Amino acid sequence: MNHLPLNFLLVACALLTSCATSTLWEQTDPHELLVLKRTPEEETRLRAKGLLYRVDVERNALYVQKSKLRKTHDYLIRFFATPVTVAHDAAVAGAIVGAAAYVHGINRGGDVKKDAAQDAEMDRLYHLMRDLEDSAKPRK
Repeated sequence: MNHLPLNFLLVACALLTSCATSTLWEQTDPHELLVLKRTPEEETRLRAKGLLYRVDVERNALYVQKSKLRKTHDYLIRFFATPVTVAHDAAVAGAIVGAAAYVHGINRGGDVKKDAAQDAEMDRLYHLMRDLEDSAKPRK
């Protein structure tokens, strides 16, 4: 059976769904300028606060730098939310890979038959993982 369309669909799903981290970083860019609608009242308010701003006549917009408080807020959100979004992205990618493996296993006729070579490879991987865990533990 040709799995090319299914593989393409799974890769597309992985690319589309695992972007929480990049979205977070785009939304909390501390150096991005705030965009405000250009009105005389808004310009007066910005001048009264002593804020520097840039006028875009074509788009009828004002570009203002973020305050120190807003920048700090953005950095804090990045600091605390990035591990969560990375875990989310990894879980989504893992679910898609697991679904692909499950579907490919079903299409091959159900359970995958084990043989001696597969058992040996699984033992080798198990011992490798155990050795990695042991080496990561702090020494006394």
